[in-house]
Amino acid sequence: MVSGIGLATPLGNAAQSFAAVRGGICVFVKRPELFACLGRDGKPDRDDPIAASGFPEEEAALRLRNRPAEWLARMAGWALREAIDNAGLRAEDRARVGLFFAVPSGRAGLADEQRAAISRHLRDHAERGPLALERIVLGGHAAGLALCEEASAVLRRGEIDAAIVGGADSYLFHDWLEPLDREKRLKCARVPDGFRPGEAAGAFVLERNGRIAKRGVRPWATVRAAAARSAGAAPGRKPERELMPGAALAGLLEELAAAAAAPPILVADLNGERWRMKEWGYAKARLGQRMPEPHALEHPALRLGDVGAASAGVLVSLAVQFLAKKYPDRGSAVVWAASDDGDRRGVLLERG
Repeated sequence: MVSGIGLATPLGNAAQSFAAVRGGICVFVKRPELFACLGRDGKPDRDDPIAASGFPEEEAALRLRNRPAEWLARMAGWALREAIDNAGLRAEDRARVGLFFAVPSGRAGLADEQRAAISRHLRDHAERGPLALERIVLGGHAAGLALCEEASAVLRRGEIDAAIVGGADSYLFHDWLEPLDREKRLKCARVPDGFRPGEAAGAFVLERNGRIAKRGVRPWATVRAAAARSAGAAPGRKPERELMPGAALAGLLEELAAAAAAPPILVADLNGERWRMKEWGYAKARLGQRMPEPHALEHPALRLGDVGAASAGVLVSLAVQFLAKKYPDRGSAVVWAASDDGDRRGVLLERG
């Protein structure tokens, strides 16, 4: 069960971010000092700076000093502290708590050997001591949902009493934006169907039902089911060149929707990129009447920007609030995310 949530976005903490996303508020700002997108001639276009959603300079000093590992840990620390407080976990509870956390893969200067540094910075910025178990992985949008499944299995085996699951990401480094722009993935004048980059951290606390009841905590939601598929993209191809468009996502959604008692809301990592929207469109067509109506689709990247490896923590933290505050007539939500390597993951959440 989800006993606590935490978010750190340019829009605020969990409650503030949800209110802003629900109200259609965003903070996309032109950042000429950060990055200029390429023009149609393949050269930097100084009149087309990137529009991004980022923390203000006074909070993002580590990013401005080009220290990505510590900046990710800093954002993660904000989200983790809120999730721990929201779940009511006391210091004495944390001896049997595990951390399952995702950070981005495929970024210049950030590789497996930086995991130890991220872990060290995370302990500092989260203001906590060592936990019973720590798992930090480098991955894409779906990595946090894979960690949710892993954490649930560890909880069921009784190895830990609680698991903190989430991720942190920021695209707002020049060396991380440049390859995306060359691949025509960033939204700009020459790429109207690209994505707007963002940065965030999100986390949620999982506990077994009996332990939550014993502690007297009211849960946000129950993780009722999980599903995974591979899109089967050929090695080396771009994400939009899926071999069977929409088939993996359709199978995943059908499996999770079938486990729901009523039509769930859908909370997804759709970010404006053409391949993601095409995949959703093909999946919906493949499902036909097997996708129960009416369904409501929420895609927070419209307000937050693409948040990469933080997607799972952000989407789950927002989804439980959607269930509690925007869709009181709905009892469940399907959260799904798609990584560039073809990994498709989803979870079914039931309110309370």
